[in-house]
Amino acid sequence: RYWRDWSSDVCSSDLNLLYFTFVASIEKQSFNCDVALFQQIQEQVQILIQELSLNEEDHKLRNLVCQLLQEIFEEVFTNCNIQAFGSSVNGLGWKKCDLDICLTTGGQVKVESFSCLQNEHFATSTKMEDIFSEVVTVLRSFAPGCTNIVPVMTAKCPVIRFMHKPSAFQCDLSINNRYFLYC
Repeated sequence: RYWRDWSSDVCSSDLNLLYFTFVASIEKQSFNCDVALFQQIQEQVQILIQELSLNEEDHKLRNLVCQLLQEIFEEVFTNCNIQAFGSSVNGLGWKKCDLDICLTTGGQVKVESFSCLQNEHFATSTKMEDIFSEVVTVLRSFAPGCTNIVPVMTAKCPVIRFMHKPSAFQCDLSINNRYFLYC
């Protein structure tokens, strides 16, 4: 039978009676809880959270990685900006969580700055694949400590995934991703 047919057979007073009978049966049960045990568990959870949460030094190190990338990409893109987002910033990050970064390219490419970018096709291209390819080239050529650089174009939001060896951070770099502003 369809839901509409079934729901017409049950009146709301039947559902209320069922609910209140259930609640009454729970209230009648005797729960002997050891308050001291719960306090110990709560203390242990607090200690675990303190040990695993990002502290001030962790946040400073993440900001330093972003500043390094900012300096590198300012030489390539005019008015660019590197900004961390996600769990590293919103308070939900744990030690060893990845570092989500967005590169916004606010201006023209300074192709004359780097010989690896002096390509007429790149200077005039707006295709995302070309921009990702050149950002990968810049990371491989000019970003010290960045290894295992892999573009992931099939992700919901395409990223360049890499490891920043000095900090041991796994980083995901998105380009011109405005979505992070709303997270």
